Amino acid sequence: MKRFRNVDDGKFEPLILELENQLHAIAQAMQHDDLRDQPMQQQALAMEEKAQSLTGSTDVDPQLAALMAKLDAVQADLTVSQQEKETLSAQVSTLEAKNSQNEGLIDDLKMVIDTIKPQTMEKAQPAANMMESSGMKKVEPEA
Repeated sequence: MKRFRNVDDGKFEPLILELENQLHAIAQAMQHDDLRDQPMQQQALAMEEKAQSLTGSTDVDPQLAALMAKLDAVQADLTVSQQEKETLSAQVSTLEAKNSQNEGLIDDLKMVIDTIKPQTMEKAQPAANMMESSGMKKVEPEA
């Protein structure tokens, strides 16, 4: 509006024509009909409606739409794969913990066996000596 205040009375027409041409250029860019036969306010309202309808449209290239669908499918597969990986990682961690626990139990059993074995050998030796001194033959286990 400041622009129009400083204009002499007879020089409004070029400014109005310039503004109307700019509105027409915008309308053409939006693929709208020629609105120059309507008042400027109606032109502006018509272009506003067209702009709102354009923002809601899904005028997408079919190849791009197909690629976007493939991308969505790949992303869904990736999400599923990541969830499966997390599940498997949790299972591996659980199994490793159980394995470690079992190895500890095995080591404990080996220690018990090593502790019992010499005692058993000591008890078995006097019995073998008694058998020999009494004249009994020692029977060897068959392999």
